[in-house]
Amino acid sequence: MWLLGSGATLVFARWNLNRLRPGCTEQGNLPLEDERRAERKRIARELHDTLLQGLQGILLEIEVLSSRLPEEERERATTIEKKLRHIVVDGRNAINALRLPDDDEKDWVATTLEMGERAASDSKAKFTLKIKGSPWKLRPKVRVEVLAVVREGLRNAFEHSLAKNISVVVIYAKRGLKISIQDNGIGVSEQRLELCQKEGHWGIAGMRERAEKLGGRLIIKSRLSRGTTASLVMPREPVLMGHRLTCMPEATVAIE
Repeated sequence: MWLLGSGATLVFARWNLNRLRPGCTEQGNLPLEDERRAERKRIARELHDTLLQGLQGILLEIEVLSSRLPEEERERATTIEKKLRHIVVDGRNAINALRLPDDDEKDWVATTLEMGERAASDSKAKFTLKIKGSPWKLRPKVRVEVLAVVREGLRNAFEHSLAKNISVVVIYAKRGLKISIQDNGIGVSEQRLELCQKEGHWGIAGMRERAEKLGGRLIIKSRLSRGTTASLVMPREPVLMGHRLTCMPEATVAIE
């Protein structure tokens, strides 16, 4: 009887411990998550105040120097200035990604919008962002990979397409998520597209690797004088965080 009583006591104590453990673990992880979030923000601030500000200073000096160069040398300086400007934009986007909260889905969409608008500010192309379907949250690691793919896709479109209109279309479907970077630019032939993908041009290899890492795929379609569409397609379950999102930046994003 004593052994049975002791066993029952141990079982009851273990049940209580297991019942309380999730709450204790969650509470115990809160300071760690806060610390990680604070560290990411600190790194973002330091990168902004040192590296990014330094690059912006160099960019201003190149702009001044370019205006004083002979015309035959000004074109080369303008090309260097353009490349440096894109580096500054990419650096700013990376810093913004560090500041993303782990639990706020709308920020990755807002970051996509910001990336497109900033790229458009240095281009003659117009940028739009459209969202179709009922949005749902993505896992934090998924958001990081998605933003990297979108960033590379936008860079390709703004640098190579010579398009008048560039857009990102996000489609939330029952079976998965589709994100397309579309342009109405010069396009490329099928042979040229295959060659570029084999040679790793335009960062396509990295985009494809990220897509496969997410359990999805990268689909690129292009026609001469008709533009190019690069689509990231991912199944729903591996990327879904489990909570629906109802708040979107309505002022700047068209929801269809």
